[in-house]
Amino acid sequence: MQQRTIITEPYHIKEISKDVHFFYCRKQMFKVQLHRLSDKENLELEKNIVRYYSLGQYSLIGVVPPVTILVYILFIFSGIVPFSDLGIMGTIAMYIPFALSASLLYRTVMYFYAKRGLCKIADELEQTTNGALRMA
Repeated sequence: MQQRTIITEPYHIKEISKDVHFFYCRKQMFKVQLHRLSDKENLELEKNIVRYYSLGQYSLIGVVPPVTILVYILFIFSGIVPFSDLGIMGTIAMYIPFALSASLLYRTVMYFYAKRGLCKIADELEQTTNGALRMA
């Protein structure tokens, strides 16, 4: 049974962002309990954290193949990949590095997007906390 990670301070979110790695991301359940936010705001924040964290859990090969096949077929029809010069075997052989590089590019973008999103949430919470402390 998985334990739930309880977030009570903004720096906990930055610690969670360190758990997002390029090739893997362990599964976690989160519960946000920030005292200065209402229950509705905590739930909304929890949804955002789960959304960004789950981006790091997509596998390298999971989503990309249907999209890469369609893009590759468009490249063939547009003449970027010269099917008539390569033939069927050459076109298929050229698809392999294309698919691997597309998967790697997709994974890189998702990795940085997830990390940046989690850090942005933490920074915004820290700024609102510091602003509230200064006003008090």
